[in-house]
Amino acid sequence: MHALTRSRTMLAGALLLTTALVGCSASTPDAGQSAAPTSADQQEPSPQPQVAAERVQLAQGHFAIALPQGWAMREIENEYYQYNQDSAASVEFLNPAGELMATLRTGAESLAEDAMPSTPEENVLIDGATLDATEGPHLSFIAAAANPDSALIALTEVSPDQQADYQPVSASFNYQGGSASFQRQIEPDDQLTDVDPDLHGTKRMRAYLETGEYKQLKTLMMSFEQLKEITGQPPQEPTSTPEG
Repeated sequence: MHALTRSRTMLAGALLLTTALVGCSASTPDAGQSAAPTSADQQEPSPQPQVAAERVQLAQGHFAIALPQGWAMREIENEYYQYNQDSAASVEFLNPAGELMATLRTGAESLAEDAMPSTPEENVLIDGATLDATEGPHLSFIAAAANPDSALIALTEVSPDQQADYQPVSASFNYQGGSASFQRQIEPDDQLTDVDPDLHGTKRMRAYLETGEYKQLKTLMMSFEQLKEITGQPPQEPTSTPEG
């Protein structure tokens, strides 16, 4: 009789445990599944895609970037206008195929407020983003209106919609104690990775926007960070003069 009572008790306990597990399964999403989005979730902007990268310091630890997995860095000579030798760095970034993706130069003097060109241009804004919601630099991907097979992808001092009003050939941005350029220039003859070679103009640029390579490039540029405060005044004259 006691054995029968114990059996019934164990059976009842097992049924209660099974019911509890079923209830948990119904209310909790499986691993790999996400819960149904709420209205608040739907209103928030989608986060930037996560790209595997290695944090690398530059210019004697003054700056840092996140180098995408499989990409490489190549140091090049500083230009004459990179006055501040303590914070000057000149680096090219190469994709896994060894193709030049971007060039970063730091150590130049700060940009004046009137340094941007005054002649307006009507170009095409392909993409834009801001590193900090309250201040620059900003990332701009601009196609030239006159020749949309040419484009500039760069960190700039002005917002992307303002940058679209300037000629997309060169751009710079300020940081504490100086300025830098971090950009990629796309020419009509460049073959863009994972883009149909028969595409031209803004269709070509918008196709590149959707590639994994562009996401890596965007992550690289937007990872730029200043680590050290720059104290003292840099030389007021170039450390060398341009040849020619």
